[in-house]
Amino acid sequence: MNDDAPGPNRAKQLIQDRQERLEDTLDVVSHRAANLDVSPELTSELAVHILNYHRMLATYRDESAVSDDDFPDVGPIRNRLGETVEITTDSKRRGRGRTVKEVPAVEELDFRYLERVADQLEQVAKKLGFWADAATKTPHNQAAQDDLEALLGARGQDDAVANLNGRGGEP
Repeated sequence: MNDDAPGPNRAKQLIQDRQERLEDTLDVVSHRAANLDVSPELTSELAVHILNYHRMLATYRDESAVSDDDFPDVGPIRNRLGETVEITTDSKRRGRGRTVKEVPAVEELDFRYLERVADQLEQVAKKLGFWADAATKTPHNQAAQDDLEALLGARGQDDAVANLNGRGGEP
């Protein structure tokens, strides 16, 4: 089956792609927030990923698993897209006082607000079945022979690699 073909599999893939982008950006935001370094550009990126994820999930708004109340209000984000605001900053030049510059309005959003909206979207995704259950375990207990050989080789156990391959004591 072609994953690019329209249908439920393609819609699920689009949601998962947006989910991954949002999660990756949230990871960066968390890391940067710990260092007090959440840039306006990162805030804008997070806002855009939230809107894209919301748009995909909203196509399932009529599903019985969710209600309108489950979806966060993204109006404050959407209303700032394409808009600018003037901010006043202290001039770096001596004796200049303050300067005014225009910046994208979305950069004014607090990243904590954006994290809350992202969390609400994750809850919607869980209700719709687009999130892996915590009880679901992904089996990672199957090792191929080359995995074992690489591990033993990395540990300097060439004799064990030779025994694994049935060559006795010959590495």
